[in-house]
Amino acid sequence: MMTTPSEALDRPLLIRVGKLIDGVSTAPLPDASLLMTSGRIEYVGPSTGVSAPSDATVLDFPKAMALPGLIDAHVHLADEMTRPEYDWNYSLMRLTSSPAFEALKAARAARRTLEAGFTTVRNIGGPGGWDYALRDAIELGIVPGCRVFTSGPWLWSIRQGPIWEPPNEGVVDGSDAIRTAVRNRLRHGAADFIKVFSTGSVVDEGSAPQGTHYTVEELRAAAEEAHAVGKTVACHAHGTAGIKNALLAGIDTIEHGTYLDEETIGLMLSGDRYLVPTLSVHYGFMKHKDMLASNVTSKSEGMRQSRLENVRRAYEAGVKICCGTDTARLLEHGANALELELLVQELGMSPMEALQSATRVNAEAMGLAERLGTLEKGKVADLLIVKGDPMKDIRVLSDRQAIVLVVKDGRVVVDRR
Repeated sequence: MMTTPSEALDRPLLIRVGKLIDGVSTAPLPDASLLMTSGRIEYVGPSTGVSAPSDATVLDFPKAMALPGLIDAHVHLADEMTRPEYDWNYSLMRLTSSPAFEALKAARAARRTLEAGFTTVRNIGGPGGWDYALRDAIELGIVPGCRVFTSGPWLWSIRQGPIWEPPNEGVVDGSDAIRTAVRNRLRHGAADFIKVFSTGSVVDEGSAPQGTHYTVEELRAAAEEAHAVGKTVACHAHGTAGIKNALLAGIDTIEHGTYLDEETIGLMLSGDRYLVPTLSVHYGFMKHKDMLASNVTSKSEGMRQSRLENVRRAYEAGVKICCGTDTARLLEHGANALELELLVQELGMSPMEALQSATRVNAEAMGLAERLGTLEKGKVADLLIVKGDPMKDIRVLSDRQAIVLVVKDGRVVVDRR
């Protein structure tokens, strides 16, 4: 079951487990305990090193494993492309939708995502402003859901999105106009990060994934404005030229990275950048290809092998890989753990590396390493209690019934005991 904020545990919470993965160590810690107070971790370590406060709630899981709350670095919470009540055109273009309706759909998705053990997501783009409202409603406890970091409307030079978008909301050209647009998104702390496009995309019929959108100078304007106030920039980039433009401009994370080459891999390494490969999305395209226009299907099929080979090359070279699914670009909300399986099965990561990509590495890429991503004293108390051992079989995390408990901000929010 999923609890509500009023049912959540406000007293100190002590959890004892058979094994614990803290997100930093290379091996699980046996017979460990976590003590949480006021939403933060007060103690993590051997159970012999802590005793329960008199007013604490104590939970024992001697045969289970604790691990940090998972983070998905690339989601689209309002998208519902796989649900039967939405046909393809409705889902993509929102022909009869509105920002208010998008917020309601996204609230359902945020709850499902939390139930799957992902306590934090980075929502990549929210035309119309619904994403700010959802983020704040979750933060205030008005609706249950994963913690949301969001960019607001993305920036692109070629219009592609929903027709209810305010006129030219995301279509911006020229460095000066981009600076103004980024400042507007960051005003009063509205956007948590900035999202830009440097290439075309797959799902839009008339878009060319290898075609470029912005110049280096335009992308640099976005990066400079965001970095000036401590925010990061994520860049949708498939084609080699667009990836290179983004890296030369100082962009922080490359989303997709389909046509990475040796030069761009070198730029990622020298610039200490992050890659969010979104391997899951191609499985969604294959599963639901009957819903797609023929040229969208052909683009996806033609790109899948290139992305896998190039991302594997980047990983083997030492590029930092983030776990990001691209839900719900034909991947259901709550199926986020599929990306972890693919990082292990197709990229060759160890289960521990895959888990770190969805915890510590994602927190670092999002500028949240001081708060999230690992189970350490002083950090936000987000964690999972899991039956089974993901170090032996990462697929355990795709089984909701194996996720016994989800704790967010030191409160039990999902309880399947």
